[in-house]
Amino acid sequence: MVKKTLDEILQMAELISTHGKTSKEQFSKTEKLARDGKLELARTEISKEDEAPELKNLAKKQNFEVLLSKYIQELNNEEKVIIKLPLSTQEAGVRTTSTIHSFLNFSDIHSTYNSITVIQNDTFLDMPVLQTLMLQNVVRLRRLEYFAFRSASLQSFKFGSSKFKFDNKGRYNNDLFKFAPNITNIELFDNQISDGSTLKTLLWNLIKLQKLNLQGCGINYLARGTFDRMPDLRTIILKGNSLYGWDPTMFNKLFNLRALYLSGNSVAVVNRTSLAFIGKINLKFIDLADNPFACTCQQLWFRDWLKTAKNITVAFYPKRYVCRSPPKWDNTLVALFNYTEEDCREKNPWILIGSVLGSVVFVCMVVVIVIYTHLPTVRNIIYLIRLRRKGYVRLVNSEEYMFDCYVVSCETDEQWVFQTLSSTLEVKHSYRLCIPTRDFDIGASIADQIEEKMRECKKIIIVMSNDFAQDEWCQFQLEKAQERIRNQGEEAVVSIMLHDIDHKHMTSTIKNLLRKSSYATWVKGKIVSKLFWDIVVAAIEKPFGNPPIAV
Repeated sequence: MVKKTLDEILQMAELISTHGKTSKEQFSKTEKLARDGKLELARTEISKEDEAPELKNLAKKQNFEVLLSKYIQELNNEEKVIIKLPLSTQEAGVRTTSTIHSFLNFSDIHSTYNSITVIQNDTFLDMPVLQTLMLQNVVRLRRLEYFAFRSASLQSFKFGSSKFKFDNKGRYNNDLFKFAPNITNIELFDNQISDGSTLKTLLWNLIKLQKLNLQGCGINYLARGTFDRMPDLRTIILKGNSLYGWDPTMFNKLFNLRALYLSGNSVAVVNRTSLAFIGKINLKFIDLADNPFACTCQQLWFRDWLKTAKNITVAFYPKRYVCRSPPKWDNTLVALFNYTEEDCREKNPWILIGSVLGSVVFVCMVVVIVIYTHLPTVRNIIYLIRLRRKGYVRLVNSEEYMFDCYVVSCETDEQWVFQTLSSTLEVKHSYRLCIPTRDFDIGASIADQIEEKMRECKKIIIVMSNDFAQDEWCQFQLEKAQERIRNQGEEAVVSIMLHDIDHKHMTSTIKNLLRKSSYATWVKGKIVSKLFWDIVVAAIEKPFGNPPIAV
């Protein structure tokens, strides 16, 4: 019966596409089939593999799409409809939308291997019963507009194997899923989301999520709190990424999590803290296979845990849990790694020599640890000595400037700027500071005001941190500060390290600044903080000229 009714559609579509119209008798005949319930499009999947392959070509014709819509409107509104059509246009939401909006009662839309390059705003908004949207292998897709997936009914979004570069934030908005609040299942496998912060932002609004598939996305780390807003998560698939580990608290709030897939990553060592969450959330299934495990003394706990794990299924154990280092144990099953606690204890027949050497090493380590622990203070002391070696005097012609210092900082560090920096330099030392968020004119161009206010300041204070390194306006102001250095010397800038900058956030501009000049490191404590402020004041008062060598 399905074959027959599809033939009817093909005949009518061919007539329409050839002659632009069809006979009233033929149209009424096919329309009657729909009313009589004999046209079973509601349970027919129209796809490239259908028994009527001619539909593959006819589906691209607008007249056929209109005709097909006519039959869809005859169906029972409560019937769940699945359609598979090739979306061949360049932009979903332009020509393709005319097709999609014809199928208002579809609960599932599947489209693969098409040439869409843009999904426009509200493409799926007028589909009140749409529950599943599958757009897979959409490798030509370049942009997702702000409201691309706005849908109150959408529950499952499958966007796998599309190679979409989520790391390029110019291609989409951070609130991409904000307007699809009822999504419970999302599949983003084989797309590009290497940065953990990008992933956290992308998933932030999916608070009803139950299943998440991120296989093969190139993720190299998970930002803390990535899953904290998703208490209903039951399955997380992170297979085939580049994870070396995860924060011990990463999964602590997922009390409904039952399956966790972490196979094929770069995990070398699994320790007690790595899996402490299992007992807290009652996880039932975990997959850690095909990781490059290092069979060393650090791996003893994990080896023993694998052998004795209870109330949880460890997938593919023991066959796919293999040592990859050191060379002695390469290609050996972790289960056969036979080191004991005794083997991991150091043995030395020369007890006396060992004791002496051990004592020396211990003392050296204590010294190194003490120095390392107080390294910021040591650095500050050296910096202050060099500042005072040549002496300093107040800058002349101070009346030429409206402010003593222009402060460059990011939004997240402004609390410290106002409560600590400003209260110390402005109240205790009577300096005049220009703080953009406080002293800029409302409504004026930010870029113009930055240049203008910097010219009105004797020196520039740069407050650095991880957030500073990622802030575009901070980088813009840093470039302007570099120009001041080239014109007036390195004493024109006073650098403060509020929080250490991670290697992955370090920019070439910041590296160049730190390599050429010294900086004061903020350290809490009555004595060390006094040392810090002595350095900042000395750096502000130091006349322009050759700066001290960086330490």
